[in-house]
Amino acid sequence: MNISGHSPRNRAATSVAVRRPPSMSRGLPLALVLAAVMLMMTSFATSSAHAATKKYWVDTFANATGYPSAGCDAEHLSRSCVRQGRLNAGRNYVYCKTWGVRVGSSTAYNQWWLSTDLDVVSRGASGRAFVSAYYLKRWGNNVAKDVTGVTIPTCGAKSPPPPAPPLPPAGAPTASKAITWAIDHTSWWAGMYSQTYRLPSNLSVAQMQTQAPPRGGRQGCDCSSFVLWAMAQGGVFAGTYTGDIWTAHGLLPFTKTSTSAVSSSNGLVTRGYGTTPPGGYKPGDLVFYGVSNLDRPSGQGHVALYTGDGKIVQCSGGAGSNAGKSINSNGAVTSWIRFQRVVG
Repeated sequence: MNISGHSPRNRAATSVAVRRPPSMSRGLPLALVLAAVMLMMTSFATSSAHAATKKYWVDTFANATGYPSAGCDAEHLSRSCVRQGRLNAGRNYVYCKTWGVRVGSSTAYNQWWLSTDLDVVSRGASGRAFVSAYYLKRWGNNVAKDVTGVTIPTCGAKSPPPPAPPLPPAGAPTASKAITWAIDHTSWWAGMYSQTYRLPSNLSVAQMQTQAPPRGGRQGCDCSSFVLWAMAQGGVFAGTYTGDIWTAHGLLPFTKTSTSAVSSSNGLVTRGYGTTPPGGYKPGDLVFYGVSNLDRPSGQGHVALYTGDGKIVQCSGGAGSNAGKSINSNGAVTSWIRFQRVVG
């Protein structure tokens, strides 16, 4: 696609626009020649992370946003991860790959990022950027090959990438969605626990599923708002504060009792106090620690999401959002809630 004033920068060989540095006339003043040299040196320094020059042709199924590093994507956007422009869908060339932030869903994803030249360049950007290999038309998760099946080389790295974090244990698809979202977002608020600047609790499940939570400034999370957003990815509105989550958002009573009820929107909800769930803890269960005043809306305590294999993911006052800690790292589990729609 041609944008007014711009020719395609990254198309198949029959339509590639070759860019060459302007020729220098012998009559140019020395100052202009030096300025041109400095500009070329600056451009070279900016693209040092994309040192490879051989082109590998790939097919992408959708437009992909370009970022200055492999640690940036639409959800991990920050001031240092400004969008550089766009790579149009279709036949494109790339230079090399590097390991970075995972992009995709719990079933289709890729952590490889591809160095390339963008088709549409943002004002002030160099045009060379990284796009996620998730947009490749084929090859599967964490694979990056060209159209002929040749593996795209890493950008100057000889050693293999660090291993990908383990996927959540097999379970209900909705549990995987909740757990994957929680694990993927722990880096957003690490060390930024805040009951004052907690995540919004006035949005619907659909809104929490289709938009990224706020980030930046003093934005943090607390245990209940973190659980609220994670469970929304599984289609459940769990509740706004710890006391509200304890009642499954008003479905169950404010008592220290084991009970259950059925909701038209969330299905069967089972709760236990001083017990373990039937069949043991399962991925997607909510676990509570030191909960008090359970006979009133002001119930307080800590709630986390169980991920399986004896581990939890949470936003805690001690370390902000984190994953991989033992279910007993916060002390003994006081009680639990299971949304059957999530756990399966």
